[in-house]
Amino acid sequence: MDILKKIGTKELTVLVSPLIAGVFIFILLNDLIKQKIIEHWGSYLNYYPEIIDIEFTEKKEKKVDIEFLQTVLNIKPYSVKTANKVKTPEKPPPFYKISFIYIGKNRYTIINGKLFTEGEKVSPEEKIVRISKEGVLLKGKWGERWIKFYDY
Repeated sequence: MDILKKIGTKELTVLVSPLIAGVFIFILLNDLIKQKIIEHWGSYLNYYPEIIDIEFTEKKEKKVDIEFLQTVLNIKPYSVKTANKVKTPEKPPPFYKISFIYIGKNRYTIINGKLFTEGEKVSPEEKIVRISKEGVLLKGKWGERWIKFYDY
């Protein structure tokens, strides 16, 4: 309020009136200003708003067809026949190539480039039961089977 005493109401009115007039002009000419801006800058910005006409109509109540609903509700679900299970052929045992056998205090073999000893798993399905000069005895998903040292 000290400002009003120093400046005075006439001077304050003169200072604020352009701001108030600008707000009123903007409110009154808002659509015209938008239109002119869009006409001038629309081609540069690829902005072309479309005005959509919306019509409001009365909501009509739909009649429920009771007979149709009864027929739909009385339909019995169909039954699905179970298909016979097709047996998938069992995959053949994997091929292993023995490249080295060592028999000493412990027994070692190299199968497919990896070092194994008795009791270790060659794959998740098979493990080594015995290592001999002739080959390796495996036991697992495909039963017991020998892989001969010279079988390659």
